[in-house]
Amino acid sequence: MDKQRVIIIGAGAAGLSVAKQLQPLDRYEVIHLEAQHYVGGRVKSQPFSGLTLDSGARFLHHKKLGLYQQAKQRKWLSKLGKVAIILNGQYLPAWRFALFHILPSLQKSKRLIRAFYRNSDSQKTIEMLIVEQGMNEASTNYFRQLLGSSLGCDVGQVGAIPLRDSFKAAGVRVEQDLINQPLKQPLAKLLQGCFSAQFDQVRLGHIVTEVDYSGADIHLRCANGELFIADKVVITTPLATLKQQCIRFTPAIAQQHQDAIDRLGMGQGGVFFLHFRRRFWKKGLCQLINADDRYHFWVPDREQNVMVVFYVADEGDQVDEPQRLQQLLQTLNTVFDCDASSLLDEHYHENWSGNPAIGGLYSYDGIGSEGARSVLQQPIEQRLFFAGEATIEGHFASVDGAIISGQRAADQLIGMMPGYSSR
Repeated sequence: MDKQRVIIIGAGAAGLSVAKQLQPLDRYEVIHLEAQHYVGGRVKSQPFSGLTLDSGARFLHHKKLGLYQQAKQRKWLSKLGKVAIILNGQYLPAWRFALFHILPSLQKSKRLIRAFYRNSDSQKTIEMLIVEQGMNEASTNYFRQLLGSSLGCDVGQVGAIPLRDSFKAAGVRVEQDLINQPLKQPLAKLLQGCFSAQFDQVRLGHIVTEVDYSGADIHLRCANGELFIADKVVITTPLATLKQQCIRFTPAIAQQHQDAIDRLGMGQGGVFFLHFRRRFWKKGLCQLINADDRYHFWVPDREQNVMVVFYVADEGDQVDEPQRLQQLLQTLNTVFDCDASSLLDEHYHENWSGNPAIGGLYSYDGIGSEGARSVLQQPIEQRLFFAGEATIEGHFASVDGAIISGQRAADQLIGMMPGYSSR
């Protein structure tokens, strides 16, 4: 029997997951195309000042999913370490912030969770739910900025009902199941360990610009002029590339799919690595949560004078690197009463919004996006399949979620072939 030719577009966690399911099966000839010159998508590591650091995804978010178990087997799970809060430009140990700001509003903080699950107003945003609880200003700002950084956007853009429904569909209880688990090794290294065989099969530097599925065969054209022919195509590119229509589909993709793409949002932002000539922060500090703005500081190695800064930009912002860097340094100046600018030795900036193959951080549930993720899980004409963190409920914005979405897309494709199973 002739093999079915399957082309996977995108070699992030979702694309690698699809390839791992399909490549061992004799029924398929798999071609894996990646626009960039590395494998991993938004999971990327970068050498910096003697360290290898994740400039994209770098935490695990669920104990029951595969990457956590893989990290545990490798003994790569790391303790979070000392946490502090920036509030009104001041440094507060987490215990002090909790004692003097969270505890006085504890009952109102608990009401926020209840309101999230009980809300029935389709126009209500997460920002509205936070404000309605009447917490003190410090607690309100803390939840606003913490959730904004977690969701990758201004919480005023996130619909409470579609976000709740997304978690519900995946059986995720936000107050019980979600974690922020740091690793002793880069997450990019863990991903490569899980998909080592697939890494070697990816064709790099192939930017797919057109997918023509109007005929019996599917024709894919790349920016370098190469033409590929497939029976099935699995699209795992980030949501932003679909929103920006970086790939031309002939005929246009189904209207319900396009509507789903339009209704979901894509957060904007990036990551800075900062190396200083000396440390000016508190001994043992691991994480500095900013209650004043949507950027957070991490100390990846207690022996090195390095900070990692994750920031979330407003939608439509043109990220100006010098201006953004100056804002971060000014925050450090104020919090630690130092001249961070003069101490800065070198920096590296990963602008995910400015990367045309990525286009931002990760997806979020906008107002009116109910059911959008489940729509994107459906194949078009049983020929075009979609995977990626934007197509998964509950575990969106996570590497585990992308992997699960790839497994689901591969299962859909395999399920069309009688007598074959991916399990």
